[in-house]
Amino acid sequence: MATSASRTGATSPASARGPSAARYGFAALLAVLGIVGAVLWQMAATASVDRHADGYARTATPGAVTLRVSDPGTYYVYAEGVEGATLSDLAVKVTGPTGQVVAVTAVSSRSYYDHHGMVGHAVGRFEATRLGGYRVTAAGRLDRYGHFAVGDDVAGRMLPHLWGAGVLLAFAVGSGITFTVVTFLQRRARRRASAVTASPSATASGNWRVARGRGNRMSPVGRHVMKTKTDVRVESTAQALASFDQEYLLTMARLYHVDVWDESVTKEELVAMIAEAAWN
Repeated sequence: MATSASRTGATSPASARGPSAARYGFAALLAVLGIVGAVLWQMAATASVDRHADGYARTATPGAVTLRVSDPGTYYVYAEGVEGATLSDLAVKVTGPTGQVVAVTAVSSRSYYDHHGMVGHAVGRFEATRLGGYRVTAAGRLDRYGHFAVGDDVAGRMLPHLWGAGVLLAFAVGSGITFTVVTFLQRRARRRASAVTASPSATASGNWRVARGRGNRMSPVGRHVMKTKTDVRVESTAQALASFDQEYLLTMARLYHVDVWDESVTKEELVAMIAEAAWN
């Protein structure tokens, strides 16, 4: 472990402030881009789902449509143009390719889409287990603008996009907040270090002028007074530095050009080295 107490000059204003304040702007820009990206993603996904729903089999109520199933699975009955319509309002009946009656289960309106200005929402679902045509009949009449449609699950198509947009939003906003907090802490630590650095150097310069004798040489009495005051200030500075943690003291050691070669140096030793370097 070696110590160098030389001082090469005052700390520049930029280094005293720490990281540039422009980093706050970058953090805000990152958050805004994330928000805009998530909104655009959601808008594009919604438009894609609406275009997909345009291909559903549909007709006015009362009426009937035939759903051609090439991929067995769960299919939904949607009410269009009438808010709050239910499965019982439509009085839906489904028959399979062989004429068998297929059970239809009522569902809550968790799936929505827009078809040329008419909002569709799910009212029921059924299982299509075979390939072929399924006849879906709606005996109920909603109103003169009411339609019903049959197709796959729009919510299942929308869910991955919701997750993706949410992850993008959380990442961008979280990164912006983290970047802002880190920048603030770094700038505050640098200002505190700069304040501690500037105070001893300015006072030491003043003491040097007071303790000097006439001419350019210091008298013996002046040297004794200077040494006594310096010892007192070193001890006072060490007591003040003892309240800081190890990481902050290492930062101050670099500012005072104190070379710490041994990573196992104790906090007390580090405090003593910095205090000596500040006043000698």
